[in-house]
Amino acid sequence: MVADRIGEMGAWIAAARVVVMGGSLAVGGRAIGGHNPLEPLRLGRPVLCGPDMANFADLTKELAETGWLRHCADLDQLWQAVATHPAWAALPEAPPPELGGPSRLIAGLIRAELRP
Repeated sequence: MVADRIGEMGAWIAAARVVVMGGSLAVGGRAIGGHNPLEPLRLGRPVLCGPDMANFADLTKELAETGWLRHCADLDQLWQAVATHPAWAALPEAPPPELGGPSRLIAGLIRAELRP
């Protein structure tokens, strides 16, 4: 499913097994900078993203190291990741890491809600 409606994303994310951050794809060559991966993580959903996560670069790197986020180089790699993501079998075992900077408070709340 593709969803892009403000105010409804929480319900769509909750229904998903894995979330693709569409704003990370630079559609038509237009850089957007990605979308906040903490929203799906708050609901315990792993995240796949395309090459453009400039607005969340540090967060993207840390989450990729835990297995909760996969940063794909291009659209072909992203769709292959969708088809083969371990979310179809099980969620990553490790919770997202402790974070610094402006996301620290949000990350603490998210970690408290993620299942072990």
